[in-house]
Amino acid sequence: MALADYGVQFGIKKRNLASNRDRQLQQNAYSRFLSQQRGSRSYADLDRGMTRGLEKLGSGFGRRGLRNSGIAAQGQNDYAQAWTQQRDDIAGSLTNDLRQLDMGDQNAWSDFNMGAADVDQMKAAQILQTAATLDQFKPFLGS
Repeated sequence: MALADYGVQFGIKKRNLASNRDRQLQQNAYSRFLSQQRGSRSYADLDRGMTRGLEKLGSGFGRRGLRNSGIAAQGQNDYAQAWTQQRDDIAGSLTNDLRQLDMGDQNAWSDFNMGAADVDQMKAAQILQTAATLDQFKPFLGS
């Protein structure tokens, strides 16, 4: 009889399932790290650019003699709203990326658990089949 006949393949199958799960979890962890880095970089780039733009906006109104006018206030308000909207867009994108990675983690665990349950069911079926085969030999054993 080959080793497969003694249930060795079931252990190998479970180790393969665990290896696939661990590989997916590692990929998701690395992707999560990269996504967070990308989000931080996007925030920094946005803030740096918008701060420079805000300085130019204020000096532009000042050159025209409109520094304390309602037009300047409205322009600064619009600028601040655009800045906030862009920050919210970055945060939303980062949140979506992280949710997808969390879903990937859950799927990896689900796939592993379902695969392990299938392996256990196949092992139990093989044990029952072997027991049924051995039971057929009872009449020949004499007791």
